[in-house]
Amino acid sequence: QLFYESSSPDRQINMLDVGHGCGDSLLLLLTHPDVPRPSTVTAITSLPVHSSRAQARVSHLQARQPDNERIPVDFYVGDAVWRPSDSARSHPLSEESTLQFDVVFGLDCCYHLNTRKLFLRQTMSHLSVGGRVVTADICFDAVALRSSPGKLVRWLLPLMPVANIVSKERYIGDMDGLGFCEIEMADIS
Repeated sequence: QLFYESSSPDRQINMLDVGHGCGDSLLLLLTHPDVPRPSTVTAITSLPVHSSRAQARVSHLQARQPDNERIPVDFYVGDAVWRPSDSARSHPLSEESTLQFDVVFGLDCCYHLNTRKLFLRQTMSHLSVGGRVVTADICFDAVALRSSPGKLVRWLLPLMPVANIVSKERYIGDMDGLGFCEIEMADIS
């Protein structure tokens, strides 16, 4: 129930798992007893070695399942943010893609994207009515960002684009400005 409401066992749930790494989140989504089963999963990660490992782990899991319990998982290797230069490939968030997702799941990855806001904009155009975006992400205290140590931290954080170093208020404002509603944030620090 954490990720989505499953009002009917017959309801189709299409999920996008962004930045799945070596597949831990995929295995959670496909097996955890407290997570309602999606109907389909599209999985995207930027590292080919991670995608290969995740595909092997999912294949190993599904080889032990009856055919009628196997959930289709479509793997995509590439940046989670679609760029017009990617149009020759079948990126799940491209302008040409007809895919719609009920849940977009990004565990510990969105702050790396160039940029998070562009990713959220693209996600919004592929989100089903009533769909949800669930992330574990990083945002900062607004006062700390303006302080001298905060400026030093921004300079020392090469792992995330400067545009993604935002306060909680800015993060929520960006999502609201993109049309997201019922935005909930929980501090897990």
